[in-house]
Amino acid sequence: MESKIFRLVGLARRAGKVSVGTAVVEKMVRRNKVKLLLFAVDASLDTIDKVLKLQPNCSHIFYGAKHEWGAALGSESFAVLGILEQNFVDGILQQYEVEKGEGEVGGTI
Repeated sequence: MESKIFRLVGLARRAGKVSVGTAVVEKMVRRNKVKLLLFAVDASLDTIDKVLKLQPNCSHIFYGAKHEWGAALGSESFAVLGILEQNFVDGILQQYEVEKGEGEVGGTI
């Protein structure tokens, strides 16, 4: 069964409230548009450092593998996504806490 987080991010993307890929996310972080960073659990340390250095206080979580994000969003794999709308952030973080409590957080590599 697909995670509710993947479905929420898919909905946010269809609403135009998600940036995907390192270059696009970096651009949106510089503009202070990103409310939540989602890093794939298999994202490289260089990618993580590069993005977080731009806005160290930005909320972020690690969830799913790059190939899972690609499959969930119907595209290539992604190491980082930026959520641009607070309502989507609230829903994603709420579900993240639920899954964390159930031991389902992370994804596969």
